[in-house]
Amino acid sequence: MSARYATVSGDNAGINVGDAVFIGEKNLDFSLFTNSSGALPVQFVHSDGTRLGVISLSGGTGSLTGSDITPGLYYPFYTDGSSGSAYCIVRELEIGEIGIYTYNTDIEPDNLPQQPTGIAKTTDIAFAIQAVNIDGANLSGNWYKYSLARDSLTTSTVTNIHHNSVALDNLLIDPRNKPDETLAGAPVFDLIDQSIVSSQTGNVSLTAILSTNNLNGLKKSGSYSFTASSLSPSLSFDSEVSQNAYFDLVITGVPFTSYNITISGSLYGSDAPRFESGEWDDLISDQEISAHTGWAGTKTFQVFVPESAPTNSYDITMTDNEGNTVKNLLS
Repeated sequence: MSARYATVSGDNAGINVGDAVFIGEKNLDFSLFTNSSGALPVQFVHSDGTRLGVISLSGGTGSLTGSDITPGLYYPFYTDGSSGSAYCIVRELEIGEIGIYTYNTDIEPDNLPQQPTGIAKTTDIAFAIQAVNIDGANLSGNWYKYSLARDSLTTSTVTNIHHNSVALDNLLIDPRNKPDETLAGAPVFDLIDQSIVSSQTGNVSLTAILSTNNLNGLKKSGSYSFTASSLSPSLSFDSEVSQNAYFDLVITGVPFTSYNITISGSLYGSDAPRFESGEWDDLISDQEISAHTGWAGTKTFQVFVPESAPTNSYDITMTDNEGNTVKNLLS
């Protein structure tokens, strides 16, 4: 069944004058290109005389599968050798890169959709393509489909953030748009909720695939490979911390999640260890910063321990906006 140009008379009821068709499509109905005598065209010929592009028709139906079909304007020719002024546009289908949109993050990543090499299993995401040269307004039904693959295992169904099953091979939204996550059937999901991921421990290598569907036999696809990562919040620093010296504090967390990191102990002020440098969002005090992690899920900050700092222990604490906390002891 074709997804193209459905009308009241059925699917693929006719390519209109000026419509775009794509190399590789089959059994297209060009019956709307009749001449003044009501005769159907027997072929379409490329407007550029230096090219050999010819679409042969039978009963007004033709396929764009010849090796000489190239992009451009094509005009109809009839059995009497006359040519019509109406034309159709032949194009090579172009599918942009598959990327992801994220949802419900503390900080929204720039320039979405993106193709990060790693995605936290718990981040809400949706797939999208950045560009495509097909006019979705002229289509009926789903002309594309997504699938998610791990090795030889593939799934085209996800459980979305509303805990509903969503078929990725039956989506009707424009694939360039960011899906509305408030809809019950939105294709927005956590990777950890999918059995293809939850059945595995640690990092999982995955590939998202978009391919054409119900598009008159035209087969084209694009893919995006990434790692589904388990990123549990944690703190780490140099094994040896000494007075009058700097050390690197490394935080790990869920990408684009905000954290407050504090150094606490029996002493504050100029004699206490303090944050010296790093890409924090806010320096609340010498002993407290707020920061968010990026796609890699880690950030490094430099801490200075004054020579006058007491040798007693300090807690370094990392807390997210929901109050979840991890600690490490600095001594």
